Amino acid sequence: MSSWMMRNLFLALLLLVPATSQPEGLGFVQRAAYEMRAKQPPTASTQTFGEVFCSQAPWLCSSTFDCLNSTGALPAEETLRARIATSSGQPNLQSWCYFQVRWDTIVKSCLVDQDLSLTARQLFHQALQAHPAGEDNDAQYCFLNGLCEEQGISPASTLEDATAVCDRRYPEPNGWKSIGFADPALQQPPTTVPLAETYAKSACAQGSFHCMAVYCQETYCKMDEYRQKFGQGTQETL
Repeated sequence: MSSWMMRNLFLALLLLVPATSQPEGLGFVQRAAYEMRAKQPPTASTQTFGEVFCSQAPWLCSSTFDCLNSTGALPAEETLRARIATSSGQPNLQSWCYFQVRWDTIVKSCLVDQDLSLTARQLFHQALQAHPAGEDNDAQYCFLNGLCEEQGISPASTLEDATAVCDRRYPEPNGWKSIGFADPALQQPPTTVPLAETYAKSACAQGSFHCMAVYCQETYCKMDEYRQKFGQGTQETL
């Protein structure tokens, strides 16, 4: 069983390259990085796009995400390539404005409704529907990052809780606040601790670290198959 994380999670992304043109087997954060590099400009007018955008995901037009600001346009994505976190060093929720297939899982279920257990079930279901054995790399991500032993995150954790854990696990320099989608490490599967940590830093920067940690803890961490397969490669909780 081997392929990269959650093949179908980023299919048919709004304003991004069509799913049919993307390499097979891209992983969770790796697919995000690939699509940020490959993004094409919108063809619809700003007004038409704004109306469609807000009707599809009204929560993204709220003050929390502010995807369509006073100009009626998406925030510039170029800065996300160099650095995902905000200029003040906070998780950048606007980074989710580009990933349509994420709007009902990571964004709505976890970041808006704060139902981390539901998010875990949704992501696991999507992984099982993906490329054959597509869940293998998710499991590697979980075990290599030591998320099964991370006691700072639970289904009741908030974004603030996750940010504190991210500060502890991935401090600057070269921590979660400085990573961007263009990081070369995001072009590789999470098969080593350093690579898996890069993905985790990206999750921190996007404000979804707790979503992914609970996804791990409520699925792969409880499954003997993955504990036997990847458990020996875990790192100690930071």
